[in-house]
Amino acid sequence: MQRTALSVFAALLAAGIIGTALTVLLWDDDEPLATALSPSPTATASPLLLPSPSPSVSPTGSPAASPSPSPSPTPTTATTAPTSAPSGSAPRAVDVNCEQTPQYCTSTSGQMRINDDKLVSSGTTQHPADYSAVPNTTMTWRIVREGGGDARNGDDVSQVEIAVEIRNDTDRTWVIPRREVVLRVFYNGSELHELVTSGPDFEMRPGGVLTARYTIPIHDTGEYSWRGKTSFYAR
Repeated sequence: MQRTALSVFAALLAAGIIGTALTVLLWDDDEPLATALSPSPTATASPLLLPSPSPSVSPTGSPAASPSPSPSPTPTTATTAPTSAPSGSAPRAVDVNCEQTPQYCTSTSGQMRINDDKLVSSGTTQHPADYSAVPNTTMTWRIVREGGGDARNGDDVSQVEIAVEIRNDTDRTWVIPRREVVLRVFYNGSELHELVTSGPDFEMRPGGVLTARYTIPIHDTGEYSWRGKTSFYAR
């Protein structure tokens, strides 16, 4: 299991499976801040041969724009009953189990199948979760063909662009510790990448949004799937 930590104030250099370029843009409701990182660990879209995925995070006080979805899900279904809002503390996002605490995870997961660099199929899986008392965590994505533009079945695939958004539609203020937003990418059922953004705690007032964006290069035949997660607590 390989993890990539994205930090607001530092450039990470990670070793491992072919370089991974990660870019993280972070800013508070009141204090804009942008930082580019370029680590190189386990994030790209191939078993152990890929280029590099890149995420970027943008917290704001108002809804942030997200990309458009289009892949398919993994065979994991979260079964969950309505959960109460966490208060005072939160688990590390990397330790969140989406089956047990789905309120911290995206309500969808994406999946696609590649054969000889070409898109064979893609889809989305819905995961039950109750966000009525907590921020809403959603994920969108776009499969990009070689040369740019949305990939269709039969097109050569260049990369997948993924956005995980945490939106505070409640009337309370929430804190995302360490600004951790995690994207887990699986290849043929095994974890390929675990990309983690990091920085100072993000205080998300009502109407606030934190968006993390990732770019995962794709080069190998196989089945890919992904899902995002975070953690938070009420101020």
